[in-house]
Amino acid sequence: MGHPLPANVIEPGEQPVEHIAIERTADPTVVRQVVEHPGVRPHIHEGETAVPIPVHESIYYLAAKVQRYSEGAVEDVLIGVMAFLPVNGAAWNPHIAILPAHRGTGTEAMRLGVAWMFENTPCEKIVAHPPVFNTAMVRVFEKCGFRREGYSPRSFRWHGELHDRFLMGIEKEPS
Repeated sequence: MGHPLPANVIEPGEQPVEHIAIERTADPTVVRQVVEHPGVRPHIHEGETAVPIPVHESIYYLAAKVQRYSEGAVEDVLIGVMAFLPVNGAAWNPHIAILPAHRGTGTEAMRLGVAWMFENTPCEKIVAHPPVFNTAMVRVFEKCGFRREGYSPRSFRWHGELHDRFLMGIEKEPS
C-alpha cells in the first residue's frame, strides 16, 4: 500500500494547474526584485536613483506568486508585488508591479490583494489615485470593483509634466 501524496503534490500524468497566491512579505529584497526589474522600473519610477521602499509596520507588502502544480510537485514563481500604504486608520492606498513575463495577471493579483487586506487588516476602504492616462490600471481597478469617486486635475507629475488623476475606491462589505 502506497503512502498518500502530500497536499502540495499531484499525481504524475495530471495536467499542470496554476493559480495565484498572495502572501505578506517583510523582505525588501523580494519587493526590490520586482520594482528594480528593467521591464518594471520605467513604469513606476523616474530618474536614476533607487526606487524608494519605505518600511513600516502599517505598510503591507504582498508578494503575488503563481503556484504551478506539475509533475508531482509545486513550484512558486514570483510574478509581482503590491504595496498598500496607509492613508489613515481605515483606508489604504494600493500600488502594484507585475513582472513583464506575467503581464495579464495584475487584475487577479489586485483582486486577491484587496480581499487579503479586508480579511487580515483593519482596512475598511482602499483608495486608488491612478493617472487618467494609465487606462490599463484604471481598468484593473474597475474590474476589481473600484468605483470612480472623484477627479483631481494636474495632481500627478510624470516626466516633468502634470497629469490628472482619478480618485477610485472600494469599501469592505459590512459583516
